[in-house]
Amino acid sequence: MKKFLVPIAVCAAIICFTGCATTADRLAKIWFFTHHTGGDETTMKLEPTSFLNLQPNGTYTSCLTSFDDGQWTATSNEIILKSNHHTTNKLAIGALMTDELVINYIGSNTNYNFEGCDDTFKTDNDNPFSVVNNLWRIKPTHAESDKQISARLKNHLHFWEKYFEWALDTKKHSIDVRSTPSVIKIYGNGLSLKHYEDQSEAWKNCFYDSTDCVKATVQMQNFLRKTDIAWPHSDNPFKMFLSAFQQMNEKFE
Repeated sequence: MKKFLVPIAVCAAIICFTGCATTADRLAKIWFFTHHTGGDETTMKLEPTSFLNLQPNGTYTSCLTSFDDGQWTATSNEIILKSNHHTTNKLAIGALMTDELVINYIGSNTNYNFEGCDDTFKTDNDNPFSVVNNLWRIKPTHAESDKQISARLKNHLHFWEKYFEWALDTKKHSIDVRSTPSVIKIYGNGLSLKHYEDQSEAWKNCFYDSTDCVKATVQMQNFLRKTDIAWPHSDNPFKMFLSAFQQMNEKFE
């Protein structure tokens, strides 16, 4: 009987490893919040633009309650997010299908539903959900200089450019632009400045304090007043806004 113990143990290990790997492979997508069921949103209140970007290489970015990044692993029933900011979150997997994920925080009775999208980006610079394109979301620990505030705004413009580029490349029928924190208001056929009193708390929280947020608003206001945008003639709004933000990125200093 003893000579059969090693093969059986090896087979059990292979089955376990395969199951875990399959779960991780299926989770390696960009997941966007759609709706919640059961309970309430006291644990975390999400927006249509809230995302969980699980990379195949084991790194992640997310914007759930706030922007975060780090390393992720998964078992058959939970996702473990080990943040680069020294915290660990565990998300229970309620359901996992090809393009649908249901999760909840351990101990919560609220289910959060997400829709999956394949990660087809060649570089982090092309990925609107990467760290390099979301530095503007990370709240500073001190008041910033005018130059640092400008860099934050330019990074924000680059995010918008890559966001519309992604929508165009993946042939999206629609994307949410209203829920994304911004100093810019996007219409069906144009854009304008959001004045301080109209800005979301999420946008204001991207800055050290209200003084820096007001400085950023003034910088963007001055930029928009002196900048002409050559809007392309197109029936595709994604092409229009991609071109607009490309021009703004090139001109913003």
